[in-house]
Amino acid sequence: LLQQGRKAQTPTCDAASVLPFTGMTCESNDAHSAWRTGSTANDCTPEILDSDLTTWNDNKGVHFSEWAKITLPSMRTLTKVDVYFWAGQTCSFQVQAQQEGSWVTACTLQSDFSGKKTCSLYNSPVRTDAIRIYQKGPAQCGFRGDTWFRLTGVQITGCSQQQDDNSQ
Repeated sequence: LLQQGRKAQTPTCDAASVLPFTGMTCESNDAHSAWRTGSTANDCTPEILDSDLTTWNDNKGVHFSEWAKITLPSMRTLTKVDVYFWAGQTCSFQVQAQQEGSWVTACTLQSDFSGKKTCSLYNSPVRTDAIRIYQKGPAQCGFRGDTWFRLTGVQITGCSQQQDDNSQ
C-alpha cells in the first residue's frame, strides 16, 4: 500500500498466537434458508466463531454463496488464517483482508477433502480489523453442482496484543 507517496511499512511480528474469539463477529452475504432464517440469518457468529472448528451440522456450520466476513474487535497484525470447511466440497476461494476500505487478497486456496486450508502470512503479515472468506459467485463448489460454500470455522493467528499496541 502506498501512503503519501511512500511505501507503507510491512508490520512485523515476533510472537504470534491464536486470537481469542471474544469480540469477533461473523456475517455472510446470504444464508441457506433451511439452516438460518429471519432477521439475523446472515449473522454467522455462533456457528463459526467457537472452539468447534470442524463439525458440519445445523448450528455448527454455514452456507454462503459469495463471502463470510470476520470482524475483529480491534486492528491486529495477522500471520495466519486457518479456514475450516465441509470436506465434501471442492472449490477455489480467497482469504481477503480489509485494507483502507478495500478488500485485498492475501491467499487463493482450493477446498478439498482435507476440510482445512491455511493462508500463511508469516513472510508478509497483514494489519487489519476484518477478513473475509470469498468465493467468486456463483461458483460451483463440487457438490451436485450447487454453489454454496460450506464453512465450519475460522482460526486467526496474529501478533500479541501488546506487540500490536506498541507498533501503532
